[in-house]
This record gives sequence, structure tokens and C-alpha cells, in this order.
Amino acid sequence: MENINLASVCTRNSDGSINIEDTVTRFTNLVTTLAERETYLRETISVAVTTVFDSWGEKPLVMPTLCALAVQHMSVKSEDYTEAIMAVKMFVNSNIDSFKSARGKGGGVRRLDK
Repeated sequence: MENINLASVCTRNSDGSINIEDTVTRFTNLVTTLAERETYLRETISVAVTTVFDSWGEKPLVMPTLCALAVQHMSVKSEDYTEAIMAVKMFVNSNIDSFKSARGKGGGVRRLDK
């Protein structure tokens, strides 16, 4: 996840004081760009997870397998693999209306909408 360093966003007037209007505009642009990237990532993860469940049918999948298969569908570069795995796991865990997770025999993650 990307962070925005507020000090680096501040623009200054010629006297060294913070130019509030320019700083707010710059910050708004950065946050908008960040929100668009996160929306795109969520949509990409959603498509990948749906594809995995479509190909596996009604079988539950353990979280590591689901994450690995989804990331594979996303064509993630090797240097971004760990972060992508975490993003898929966070997506599944935060969408409790769409997925159910159970432990033990017969456990794993199941899709609820099908």
C-alpha cells in the first residue's frame, strides 16, 4: 500500500510559508490518483478470485492456494508477489458477504454468491 508523505506534498511561497491552496490541490490530486489505483487493484483481484472459483467449482480452497492461484491469474511480477498475496487475502477477508472461511476438515474459503 502506498503512503503519502504530507511534508513532501506541501508547496511553499517565496517567503517559505506553506501555500495552502496549492498544497490542498496537490494533495487532492495525489489522493485521487491513489484511490483510482486502489479501485483498479480491487477490481483486478475480484476478477482473479472469481476466475479461480469458476475454475474450481464448489470446492473450498485453503487461503494460501486461493491467493496463489489468484495472483497467478493477475500476472504479477515476482518482486510484487508477496504484496499481491497480502492484497488478495485482505480482499477475501474484507468481503465477508461474498466469502465464507472455515477451519478444520472440509474447511477453506468458499464463495457465497454461487
